[in-house]
Amino acid sequence: MNQKGFIYTGNLLQTVNYYPSGVPFTLTDDDPVTDRLGKPFPSMSIIAHEFKHSSQFDTGELSLSEGKTYKTPLLYDKIDEVEAYKRGSYYGGPKYSIDNLPQLYAALSDTQRNCFNVKELKQYVGINLSEKHVNQLKHRLRTTFQQAVRFNGTTYY
Repeated sequence: MNQKGFIYTGNLLQTVNYYPSGVPFTLTDDDPVTDRLGKPFPSMSIIAHEFKHSSQFDTGELSLSEGKTYKTPLLYDKIDEVEAYKRGSYYGGPKYSIDNLPQLYAALSDTQRNCFNVKELKQYVGINLSEKHVNQLKHRLRTTFQQAVRFNGTTYY
């Protein structure tokens, strides 16, 4: 397997040609993750942690807020962080439970929030959305929540 990618830490909605920060990486069979110079990442656990969040977004477990809003994502909870730290722990990072997460996560919900159980979204999941419903959902996500979500194989914002 040979793949190239980029981890972006800027605004989700920026154009493809401009990202203020990020980490380019290459995945190969011989050297799992290296930077653009071919050197191993200083902390594979951080990469694994963030890739877990990417997977959570892809499966409707996590929403992403637009960088300038600084809102807590609608679909974000302590369980998301526990799972991400668990993934990072496979590469030497710390492992936490809900009870001993770092203080910066204290305000997050202890119960799982995903597109299947949050009332604002669950009505749209698992059905074929009409154009009216898609427009209604997109409007709500942009104006009320300022968040992007993904479910049924589609990203909505």
